[in-house]
Parts: sequence; C-alpha cells; structure tokens
Amino acid sequence: YIIPDSNLNQISSDDLLIFSVKAYDDQENALKNNLDLIINISKKRGSKLILVDDFTPFGENQDADFFPKFSFFGNGPTISRLKAEIRRSKHTKLLLDYVDNKNIFYIDPLTTLCDMELCPAVINGSLIYADGSPHINKNGIKILDDFWRVNLPSILDVE
Repeated sequence: YIIPDSNLNQISSDDLLIFSVKAYDDQENALKNNLDLIINISKKRGSKLILVDDFTPFGENQDADFFPKFSFFGNGPTISRLKAEIRRSKHTKLLLDYVDNKNIFYIDPLTTLCDMELCPAVINGSLIYADGSPHINKNGIKILDDFWRVNLPSILDVE
C-alpha cells in the first residue's frame, strides 16, 4: 500500500500513475484510503491515473490450488471467466466508482489473459504465471505487452 513520502510530492501533470492491488485482501478500508490518497494526488497534480483490475487466483488456496493441476501435457489450472469476474466483482465495482475517464481510467487485464469462457494458466503452450497468487512470469509479461499497447494510447490521447 501507499506510504506518503516526498516522492509523491514530485508527481507532475506529465506523470502517468498506475494503481494495482490484490482484490482478495479483505482490507477494504485500507484500499479505499489508498485510492483516495492517490486519486487526490493525481487530481491535484493533473496527472493521469490508471486503475488496473486484479488477476484471479485459480482457487481459494492459491498455490495449493495451482501447482497440483499441472499435467505432463502442458495443461495447467483454469478458472472460468465468469467465476473470476464474480470473485473480484466487489473490487472491480470499487475501482469503477472512481473512474471519470478524464484523469482516472480503468483497465482490465482479463480481456487479454482470458477468452470468453476460461482464464488459463497456460497460453499458447507457455505457462504465464510464476505461482498461484497469481504473479506473472516472463511469458506473462510478453502477453501483457500487448495489453498495454492496446490500452495506453486511448488513455494518453485524452486531453
């Protein structure tokens, strides 16, 4: 979470701020406080802020639900996209409540990491997560490159 310090005072209108936190930490008050802080700084400094929604763990027990689901055939765990969206829906709604599409924007990585039915841990034959938290590995970073290429221009072009 954000700890106010002198670096936050150096933010200017030329800066692009990115805020992303885990959706599954039952610390809603801390999340709201941090969002309020970064949004106030963004508005005060005239910088753009992107709220990035969370990825979805593949079960309730993160690594315990992740690693046992691999096979020798390169398959890994999946979660239905609907279940993923439902699991983080409270978090998503909270983020969307702050969006104004002038200074504060929302983007969802599930649009890149999932198809309409499933969110897999293996895409194009490559594991994209390092663990069940889920942390992205180098293969996942390559996939997210496209996500940023698609989403950033429309945000950067807003005056």
